[in-house]
Amino acid sequence: MSNNLKIADLSNLTYKVVYDSTLTSTAIVDVTQGSGYLYSIAVANTDANDAGTLKICLSATSVTVGGNSGTPPDIEVKVTANTTTKIQIPGGVAFSKLSLWQTTHPADDSTTSSSTAFAVYLVTS
Repeated sequence: MSNNLKIADLSNLTYKVVYDSTLTSTAIVDVTQGSGYLYSIAVANTDANDAGTLKICLSATSVTVGGNSGTPPDIEVKVTANTTTKIQIPGGVAFSKLSLWQTTHPADDSTTSSSTAFAVYLVTS
């Protein structure tokens, strides 16, 4: 689990806001500690030179990043250098164990993270 992972407790709402300011190629597995729906993704890449790819797995109980037996992501979001990308999913995407990581290349066997970590915000239920 990331030391920078934060989950807002919005007890009066049915949504969770997940934030990690230092997402790298080390996967964070089951970030919400349960199932739900993914409604929004916002990812900031502050690296001035390199693009990167946010990778999200919706159901894996463990994640192997890259290599010949790497866990293939269910969702990939390409983020160009020095930009923030936002995606809204009005009906949501169901997940049983939401896991995420980032690499410099979209290929499943990629293991290298950008030189600057991503900051990621998610809205889930």
